[in-house]
Amino acid sequence: IKSSAASDVYKRQIQERAGQKCLCQNYLTKAFSRSFISTNSASLEGRGMDYALETLHQQLTRHFHRYGLEGGIYQFDFKGYFGSLPHDLIKARARRVIRDDRLYRLYCSYIDDFLKMKTADPKAKRKRGVGLGSEVSQITALDAASPIDHYFKDRRRVEAYGRYMDDGYAIHEDLDYLKGECMLGLEEVTRHLGLRLNWKKTRVIPLADFYRWLKTKFIITPQGKVILKMNPH
Repeated sequence: IKSSAASDVYKRQIQERAGQKCLCQNYLTKAFSRSFISTNSASLEGRGMDYALETLHQQLTRHFHRYGLEGGIYQFDFKGYFGSLPHDLIKARARRVIRDDRLYRLYCSYIDDFLKMKTADPKAKRKRGVGLGSEVSQITALDAASPIDHYFKDRRRVEAYGRYMDDGYAIHEDLDYLKGECMLGLEEVTRHLGLRLNWKKTRVIPLADFYRWLKTKFIITPQGKVILKMNPH
């Protein structure tokens, strides 16, 4: 009996993964990604970590040609990103692009299933969190912080910007602009999205110093050469 029950659970898991893959590949990824900026780099065809690192390398090179080592890079990170995504907000964002009622109900059922995770709090008034690894959670997490991308690119007109899931950066020639208007505005947008910044990893670093992103150390020499060193820690 135990073996049969375990087999049924396994079959349901396989069926759900197949359903998520079908939904994402045939509809959801395309629908969400229409509004993504080009430097929203994670988990998309033609992008990924190599793409993200090369993009930052090119942005730093262009910045040096224009401004030398003036300015800095504002790096930000979210606290418990996947586990903190508010279900009401991500469902509302999904409803804007999923017009078919049946597909929307299916999407919401996948989001509700994440409440069965051991880390979920079923008694919480505001339901939060998606799981790691599923295709629905990946595209949902990419979309959830998309307004932050547009905040930097559209409102702040920051040309050199990028995000890899919950790790983002903005480069500007004015350190005070990054520390002041950009940082305060990001706090406001983040609160509106129901997210929390990880202040241990959120900071402004002068370009003359070295900095790390995606476990890679970036160094700009006085001559403008951008050096990348893999950081194992």
